[in-house]
Amino acid sequence: MIDLLLKNCKVALTEGIFEVCLGVDRGKIACMGLEPSMPRADKTIDLGGKVVVPGAIDVHVHIFSPGWIRETFWTGTKAAAVGGVTTIADMSSVGEWQTVKVEIFKKKLERAEKEAVVDFSLYCGEIYKEEDLEEIPEILRMGAVGLGEIMMCEPDPIPDSTVLLEAMRIASRERAFIALHAEDREIIQKSVELMRKRGRHDPKAFTESRPDIAEAKAVLDAAILSSEANCRTHICHLSSEKGVEALRTAKRISSVTAETTPHHLLLSSEDYQKLGPLIIATPPVREKNDLLALWEALSSGLIDAVASDHCAFSRREKEEAESIWSVPPGIPGLETMIPLLWSEGVRKGRISLRRFIEATSLRPAQILGIYPRKGAIALGLDADLTVIDQKAEWRIGKEDMACIADYTPFDGYKVSGKVAMTIVRGEIVAEEGSILVKPGYGKFVPRKFVSEP
Repeated sequence: MIDLLLKNCKVALTEGIFEVCLGVDRGKIACMGLEPSMPRADKTIDLGGKVVVPGAIDVHVHIFSPGWIRETFWTGTKAAAVGGVTTIADMSSVGEWQTVKVEIFKKKLERAEKEAVVDFSLYCGEIYKEEDLEEIPEILRMGAVGLGEIMMCEPDPIPDSTVLLEAMRIASRERAFIALHAEDREIIQKSVELMRKRGRHDPKAFTESRPDIAEAKAVLDAAILSSEANCRTHICHLSSEKGVEALRTAKRISSVTAETTPHHLLLSSEDYQKLGPLIIATPPVREKNDLLALWEALSSGLIDAVASDHCAFSRREKEEAESIWSVPPGIPGLETMIPLLWSEGVRKGRISLRRFIEATSLRPAQILGIYPRKGAIALGLDADLTVIDQKAEWRIGKEDMACIADYTPFDGYKVSGKVAMTIVRGEIVAEEGSILVKPGYGKFVPRKFVSEP
């Protein structure tokens, strides 16, 4: 007797789709096969031919709790659950909750354990000065997955290359990694200054003030430093064609991985006309040629993962800023990432099913060091599953957002394929948009299973 049997489903593995049953027991994948060979179960669910993929892992999330904005682990992980994300990796907090002290890390962990409805990992950082590194080794030994998001540009960037190099050396010694926001500080500061002198306050000026060469240079700088430190380095939210070419070189220099986001894959500077400050993000949305280059790099595997870079400011905060230069940068994305990537990527033939699985689950788990506990459908692994109704046709609506953001730049997008059910460690945490577990069901996933990507 097992706990749960999923039948009449199409299980998507990197090798292909298989019409089999999945058995779950004590939170783990217990068996897989044709229905006559499966054991009896306490609960059996007929999925009616829906697709089951490995639970999505979002390697780059900003809950900022406690601290900066109104999002909580309850609201943020609700959004994750509704969107098919079974594990989030939350970036460090900022300000007085800057996650560089053991005591702060413990308080953040305690908060997350009380509120989360999906599993979670935590980063430590950000690093603003050399003294911020003092307790990082101990925090990493407590299970933090890595240092992130380390800013190479404003605001509050890491002060210089010597501090970044030391941070990389610490990460290397602890078999962790560094997640970098790769934009060159000097290029951006000069470009912003030039735009403001010209009196530019239109949203497109924001993109022009953060040119693609700033990203490309920072990617290469990071690769050189990480090679010296023998440190795994992860490039966050790659956004440009030049960034893609820099990444190609960086991977020959050092152990470098990279992610991109749905908003960088799908939105361009042309969308400022309709959405204005709502799509202000760093790095910015760019041009159509950049979108094409990102899709090609994701399809080939040059870009390892897709992440949401979820940051849930309100519409009012975005639209009532004094100027484009003071708009808080960030876009909500936890609940739209998987539907958009399935619809715009797999269904439209931009990426294969194999790459979808790798980019949303396997590679994130390997990057974070939580594989093989997470990241695949295989016997003995956590039963983290995302069930997709591939026949569903629907439109994303801002009124349906589970996070605290009251908008989405993808409001009205027609999507083919919908997350029907999200299962974390064998428990259905969300079904058809409803949360079925209480706050605190989500568990901390420490960097325990170290694997080199």
